[in-house]
Parts: sequence; structure tokens; C-alpha cells
Amino acid sequence: MAITGRITGDVEPSELYSKGEIENIDATQRKDYYRMLLKDILSKNPRGVTITQIHAMTKISKKTIAYHLDFLVATRDAYRWEYGPKSVVYFPNGRLLHPVSDVPIEIGGRYYAFRHIVNEFGDFIHIQEKKNEGGNVFTTVGGIMVRKDALGKFIDSLKEIFEGD
Repeated sequence: MAITGRITGDVEPSELYSKGEIENIDATQRKDYYRMLLKDILSKNPRGVTITQIHAMTKISKKTIAYHLDFLVATRDAYRWEYGPKSVVYFPNGRLLHPVSDVPIEIGGRYYAFRHIVNEFGDFIHIQEKKNEGGNVFTTVGGIMVRKDALGKFIDSLKEIFEGD
């Protein structure tokens, strides 16, 4: 799939801490800050943004940016698109059409959040596994995207696996 439109990466984040402010917060808050900041940048650059562009906006190291973008991609909060030998563009997850629940649902002792998302790559069901940090506080630990038009086959495949046991 070709990338449509121009990759600008020119819309800056809403709130940017100084290097000193970042260094003075604990590691967990720093991790949360970087991820929220990157989600903000991605949402303001729906045509995509590169690590170099994010670095130019924030002065955060490229290694730190890549680390947290990889997490956002793994949890399906962002998309990574590689084109050419060294070009990687990151996109926001997409437009949320319908959250099944604002609070993750417990299934078999684990928590899951389900969303319907549409982006330039298609129409998807987004499933995230969540960890309960206590009370009603959840963090994302993993996720998958299933094309909406393939959901029936996905479910049938899961049934076949478990019926075969």
C-alpha cells in the first residue's frame, strides 16, 4: 500500500516538558509522559511522522522515541509503515468508531478492551489486554488488530484450535 498525501510532521505537541523537568520525574511517570506525548504528536499528524521529525520537535533522543513508538505499535496505539530501505513513518491508530466499554472487561481473570477503529489501512477490531493496577486504573500490556471483514474467519480459526484439544 502506498502512503497517500504528504508526510509533514509539522504539528507540534500540546505540552512539552524541559529536559530538567523530565529528569525530575520518576521512571514510571516519565514513561507515561513520553507515551502520552507521542500519542499527542501522532494524533496531530494523521498523515504520519518520522522519528527524525519527532526529535526535531521535542529534542528527545531518537532512541527514546523509537523505544516508546515501538511500544505504541505493539499495543496497536500506533502504526508503523516502512517504505524504502530506511524510511519509517508512524501513524495514529485511527478514528475510534465505537468503544465496547470504557472500562476493560474481565474474561478468565484477564482484562480486555475492545474498540472498532477505521484508518487509512482499513476497518479493524482492536483488542487490547490490560493490567489492573488497582481500583479502576489499567495499563495496556499488549494488543492485536483484526480486519473487520476477517473477524468471522479469525473467530472460526480460534474455535478450531480449541475444539482440536
